[in-house]
Amino acid sequence: MNQINKFRKEITKKKKALAFIICLFIILTYFLFNFENLSMFIDSDIHAYTQNVEQGRLVNMFNPHHLLFDYSGFLFYKATENIGNLSADALFNQRIKSLLVASLGAGLIFLFLFFLSGRIFLSLIFTGFIVFARGYISYAGLNDTPLIHTVLCILLFFTLYYYNKVKYKFLFVILLAVFHSVTVFFHQANALFYPVIIFFILNCYKNVSLKKRLIHSIAYTFFLIFIVGGMYFYVGLFIIKTSLFGGENLAYFGIKGTGNFFNWLSFYAHQGVWGAGHEGQSLNKILYGISGAVVRGISFIRYKENYFDLTNFFQEKYAALNVMFVFMVSFTVLYILLIKKLYKKYGPVILALALWFVIYLTFFSWWEPEYFEFWLITVSTFFIMIFFVFDYLLDLVKEKFIIKISVNTIAYTLIFLCFIILAGHNYYYVVYPRSKNVKFGWIGKYKERIMKRNFRMMYK
Repeated sequence: MNQINKFRKEITKKKKALAFIICLFIILTYFLFNFENLSMFIDSDIHAYTQNVEQGRLVNMFNPHHLLFDYSGFLFYKATENIGNLSADALFNQRIKSLLVASLGAGLIFLFLFFLSGRIFLSLIFTGFIVFARGYISYAGLNDTPLIHTVLCILLFFTLYYYNKVKYKFLFVILLAVFHSVTVFFHQANALFYPVIIFFILNCYKNVSLKKRLIHSIAYTFFLIFIVGGMYFYVGLFIIKTSLFGGENLAYFGIKGTGNFFNWLSFYAHQGVWGAGHEGQSLNKILYGISGAVVRGISFIRYKENYFDLTNFFQEKYAALNVMFVFMVSFTVLYILLIKKLYKKYGPVILALALWFVIYLTFFSWWEPEYFEFWLITVSTFFIMIFFVFDYLLDLVKEKFIIKISVNTIAYTLIFLCFIILAGHNYYYVVYPRSKNVKFGWIGKYKERIMKRNFRMMYK
């Protein structure tokens, strides 16, 4: 029996059926919960993306930074224009699109965690950690980029796990390259996932020869470059009408020189925002961004305020952050200490997960680290890491039935309380307030247009 299948517990048909029912229940309840509390938050990005969909101008929709985000929204808008209130307002329409993806993602995350562990309740709690973290639930009902590409990247990782299980591996890596390409099209940063996939393929050595693994890695690389490169060339040269060797005098998205294909392709890197994490107060910015993606801090003093105060553990200002800080630091240490044992039990998925976490952590520490929207994937990765630690620790208890039940009860109670604190805090301070009144982020030059929107009518 190969290493990656070794840890997988026997799952009965009844348990599988129950898991699928729970999956559907999660999708439905998460959608209805967030629909009932649909956010009225808006900023310049949300307005700009919605305006692109409303106007339908291809030159504005194909932003190379997230090539298919606006276009997918446009297709959804057109497909649903005759369905009730979905046709009434593009902003409402696009928020429903994001909410559908978030809800489907929640159900599928649970299903994958269940098939990895065979534990329904554990999978349910850690799905809750991911989808009720401040970053995920904040963007679940917003027309902005972070949510969809985060869901796609998480599902890409879970799909990768099945490389060692499928019969036709060459065909699988081609499909994996297609999936990864789509993930990149929703956010360029997901090109960073490439080493994770190559690492996993090369280390699945138990029932795949080195020659085949090398062939699969090369095939994957070729198809990924071919699909991603081909799409960007097609859009850039034939839809946007950029030039390979000229176009420096043209401006797309208000940035001079983007008439040139290569400037257009990388225009976001020329706006003076990348690398900001290595300037003053870098560590504070990183802490502010990561903690903000988990729970919403009550302090509004950015970078300067203490995020955690363990001496006043249950003070309202710090309580949720303190609990999650202790929880996350404790299990990070455990993951590091147990990584050899985790690898022995679960196989290369453990090191691939750690590699994924380190790559994204490093990159987003450099790329605008103070904005929690960029930490959604990293925080989700972290909760998946903790999930494996918990599953491993629960399997260590092989004592008498009563002892095992007692240990499991204590463990599940503790993590459930942590989840309740996280979910309750984010609902009270993020979800509920934004559903009752219009909240504005930075709206800049779009202020007049945004103020003309009838939010109350839209959400009636």
